[in-house]
Amino acid sequence: HVRYLIEIKNEDGETETWDARGSPVVWLARKGWTPDTIAVGDSVEMYGYLGRDGNKMLSIMTITLADGRVLTDKAPE
Repeated sequence: HVRYLIEIKNEDGETETWDARGSPVVWLARKGWTPDTIAVGDSVEMYGYLGRDGNKMLSIMTITLADGRVLTDKAPE
């Protein structure tokens, strides 16, 4: 499974580190994702299911890259 540690600014303007987790690498590769799809320092927007009990975790559903491309993280069809 892919895993990204991302830094975000919370509502108070403070930086938080979140653990964003995705599907198995082979599933994502079939959809065109590569190890270089997201690089350190890239600005992205992630959407997904939040962790429970206030944990700073996210199960990725979609990622929007800076160039506007949207990556979908779900089982291959």
